[in-house]
Amino acid sequence: MLAARHLFLLTLALSAAPVGAADVPKEEVLVTGHRLKTGSESDEALLARLARVPGGTNVVTLESKPQLNTLSDLFAYEPGILVQEFFGGFDQPRLNIRGSGLQSNPVSRGVLLLQDYLPLNDADGSFILGLLQPLSTRAMTVQRGANSRVPGAVTLGGDVNMLSYTGEQPGGSLRLDSGEDERWGGHMNYGDTVGEVDYFLSAGANHYDGFRHHSEAKRKNVSANAGYELTDNLVSRSYLSYTDSRFDMPFVLTQETAGENPEFVVGDGNTLFDRLLNIYDRDPYRHFKTWRVANRTQLKTDTHEQTLGLYWQKTDDEFVDPLAQTLSDTDTHGVQWLLGLGNDSAGNYQLGIDWSRSTMPRAFYVNNAADGSRGVQFGNYDLSADNTAIALVGDYPLAANWSVDAQVQWIHASRNSRNRDDNAQLDQDWDFWLPKLGVNYQPTPQVRWYGNISASREVPTFYEIAQAQVPPVMAFPGAASVTLNKLDEQKARTVEFGGQGAFNAAFGWDVSVYRSEIRDEILSVASTFGVIAQSSNYDDKTVHQGIEMALYGQQPVADDFISYRMSWNYSDFHFANGVFDGNQIAGAPKNVLSGFVNYHVGEFVLGFNVYSQPDNNYVDHANTLKQDGFVLLGLNAIYQPTRQLQLYLNINNAADKNYNAAYVVRDQSSAEMPTFLPGNGRNINCGVIYSW
Repeated sequence: MLAARHLFLLTLALSAAPVGAADVPKEEVLVTGHRLKTGSESDEALLARLARVPGGTNVVTLESKPQLNTLSDLFAYEPGILVQEFFGGFDQPRLNIRGSGLQSNPVSRGVLLLQDYLPLNDADGSFILGLLQPLSTRAMTVQRGANSRVPGAVTLGGDVNMLSYTGEQPGGSLRLDSGEDERWGGHMNYGDTVGEVDYFLSAGANHYDGFRHHSEAKRKNVSANAGYELTDNLVSRSYLSYTDSRFDMPFVLTQETAGENPEFVVGDGNTLFDRLLNIYDRDPYRHFKTWRVANRTQLKTDTHEQTLGLYWQKTDDEFVDPLAQTLSDTDTHGVQWLLGLGNDSAGNYQLGIDWSRSTMPRAFYVNNAADGSRGVQFGNYDLSADNTAIALVGDYPLAANWSVDAQVQWIHASRNSRNRDDNAQLDQDWDFWLPKLGVNYQPTPQVRWYGNISASREVPTFYEIAQAQVPPVMAFPGAASVTLNKLDEQKARTVEFGGQGAFNAAFGWDVSVYRSEIRDEILSVASTFGVIAQSSNYDDKTVHQGIEMALYGQQPVADDFISYRMSWNYSDFHFANGVFDGNQIAGAPKNVLSGFVNYHVGEFVLGFNVYSQPDNNYVDHANTLKQDGFVLLGLNAIYQPTRQLQLYLNINNAADKNYNAAYVVRDQSSAEMPTFLPGNGRNINCGVIYSW
């Protein structure tokens, strides 16, 4: 399994386009002879499939990222994917792809999460970002914006797909991680083949006390999959996983406090505000447990390929903010059927049908200020969501260097809410068509250009539809309530141009330029106390436009070499009309530059990395308060004495910079409001990885 991973890494180093013969540094690569089962996608087939997409895509592997403590570690240096950490642990960072779900808190919409092409999202479109588990994943693909070919991927952000390891290439790995602030973790993978059955097992546990006070996090997860080849052209693979994650929330601070004492939480002081919203007493946290069972059965013949996917997912979720406790017991199930026809020379075509349903009973309680216990219940709702998607996708070679890609989807979605106490209800249904047309032009085997025009829609989740309104002090019974919002779907038209290429091993590039014009954008804003208070459709046009760019490569130096990767994400999100006309939409940094340079000498890799937000970004739509810009420097070292053993050391925020990693979004803010989430100070992390 290790040898195949090395081959995958070497391929990915030049994977910005279908690359022909390029001068790459000499590296021992052993190609193993294990035959993949019918329906299993090889690394080469994965890259070729993504190269047919006329738009921005990413492929991320964990082997190139020894430190994987957070999602920002995973997606660092990637074009088009921005992760703003909230608490620096196993929590819910803000995932932003082209402005998807910018203000949602908990971060829960705007992107379709998938595991082996089957949705992780619940049927209302919401997701728990902590279900992404890269350590049991051989690769993670991202199809940005409307570039996804998965039926039901209709949002502005596109999809993120985890591709699991299997036992088709036997082997395993064991990793142990440790770091400051009581960060430790362990993870084991093992796969093998017995007769016609292959299996893969994965298990891990992590703990983190946190840089700030009241920010402890812990996580446990187990997963398994098994594939059985029924005949030469029929294979079935089943999946089972369980995730148990809990993290405390230190919550937001004023700009002055965050700058002077970033470890501080409200309650460490003795002001009226500290006494009113004492974090230690109110004890905000999130704790979710998710079981998931899925199966994909594939039939492949000389003329077509059919795939039937089934999945069931159950989540118990406690989300406790300083004012309210929200308890959800979600049951989600779905089915997906795909029919693929054609080949690379005659064109590739796919008909897909996806259906999902979630029942999501949700109870709302007052969070008792004295001890964080469950207080008066003020909401008891039955929530149910249904989705049906029918999608037709085709790409056709027009000439030797040209191909055209077309997609059309029909979507039906419903979101039904009923108050169990008085039978008040809000039922909403949507039906719409989504077209896309794109073109690929490949003048050489090493270079590809593309362009597309597409439509996307985003239906609100229940986090936007059913929202708690709780005062910090319960002055009288009934002061807390749940508001049911009747919202329109968010509508967008996007134009995108870009290209990918690698002229040689020393220089590869990836660039996308896009512009989305949006109507009825769903905006969620926080109250004075930092919790989401209201979601609404903006009553006029907004624009999301930007540039997503990466440069990468490696250059020989005597018998050694230098590798590098740099990315620039420019996000110009603004109000084009209406009450905030001309203002920046708060929630996303306008400029993010990141990258690394590594020197490979013998068994060692030594390098540094940088993350920079040079602009002062507005934290409110009225553009009255800004997040200060910052630059973070890091150092890293890897020692690999054998092909099986790897040791790593990372120093993050090496200059011990005080900075604000993220913030809550309001219509209008002020310096006196608690708004900012300080980032981690200097921290050292190390680990050992053994593979066989």
